[in-house]
Amino acid sequence: IKIMAYELHPRKYRNPGPGPQAPNVWLKDIIEYSLARIPSEKLYMAIPTYGYDWALNCNARAKAVYFDTALKIKASKSIHYQPTDITKIFAENSRSKSWKNLSKFMYIHENKVYEDPSLWYNSGGCDRVAFYMNRKAFEDKMTLLRKYKLAGFSFWQLLSDNDPEINEYLSLLVTNKLPPVEKINFDPHQKIEEDKKDLTVPKSNAKNTKPQGKTLDKTTMILPKK
Repeated sequence: IKIMAYELHPRKYRNPGPGPQAPNVWLKDIIEYSLARIPSEKLYMAIPTYGYDWALNCNARAKAVYFDTALKIKASKSIHYQPTDITKIFAENSRSKSWKNLSKFMYIHENKVYEDPSLWYNSGGCDRVAFYMNRKAFEDKMTLLRKYKLAGFSFWQLLSDNDPEINEYLSLLVTNKLPPVEKINFDPHQKIEEDKKDLTVPKSNAKNTKPQGKTLDKTTMILPKK
């Protein structure tokens, strides 16, 4: 079973708005929820190698961003952050009052700092933010994945447009040349009990939600044997 752990912030301007695709703070919850319900030897986790670029104060379209695109943005006048603390950036930027596409979703980013890099810039009179993936962010996510017992990993997607150091990292991974990571002692039964408690909420607070399905991708890499 392959879990597509990305698209937390889709390329749309409705909730949850601009943000990273698979931050570790969210990825950890996805991993543990899945491990509590799926045998670890059958579980693959997929993470992204891309991000999105959103307009902050105009109606321009959002667009996909790979590493090569991010380099072009960095070559222009832009501000680069890694890690990215959206709450702090918003508070310190004198133009943030006009960021209507972000301001209404600021509560989502409270008390969160993302390992993902971001570029804040102006294009054609419109302020924009681009989240993308580089080696550092990718390795941070993979380090988290490696701490859990999983069948393997997959990615959307491995392209020449990616940071070339991502491929270098993966080469080290498949040849067992990366330093070992300390494993997390995860108890699936305890997780299920915690989830049951979370579901016990007053009826007045309950909301009907519809699950959204996705099509599986085909880029899988098996976890190297120890």
